[in-house]
Amino acid sequence: VSASAEEQSAALQQMANNAKTLTSQSGYLHELAGNFLRNEGQSIGSDRYGVWTDIQTGRIYLISLLGEADMSKVEELRVQILGLRKSIDANFIKAIQEEKNEAALADLKEAFRVWTLFADTRDNELVPLYVQGKKEEAKALAVGIQAERYGKVKELMSKT
Repeated sequence: VSASAEEQSAALQQMANNAKTLTSQSGYLHELAGNFLRNEGQSIGSDRYGVWTDIQTGRIYLISLLGEADMSKVEELRVQILGLRKSIDANFIKAIQEEKNEAALADLKEAFRVWTLFADTRDNELVPLYVQGKKEEAKALAVGIQAERYGKVKELMSKT
């Protein structure tokens, strides 16, 4: 039995709002994000699918991290985010190498460029600010340029 797109979207948002649920349901999250993409009619290659699923998972980990007070859990989430980055980068590179359509290739390359800016800022600025106790600065960065970058990657990845 598959959940509707609305149910899946609500579940993703609920997990993003509840860090304690997130770590116990990360495997389910990958499946849920994938089902959501398929239900939304996304025509996305397997490597692009892997990229987007991992980006969604990482986003939820980051949202959870920014709401977590327990620094040991912050560290666990940080490590999970870094692990996903390796997967995302590898899947982006593979998707770029295999893309035959010039317009789609241009979108993938731009999405990878913006993703790299997003991930570098997250890993080298945003998360360290949060760990240093500068939580408001970290959150401001997250809802500012990082939100814009995430939106741009989402826009480019949803093109076919």
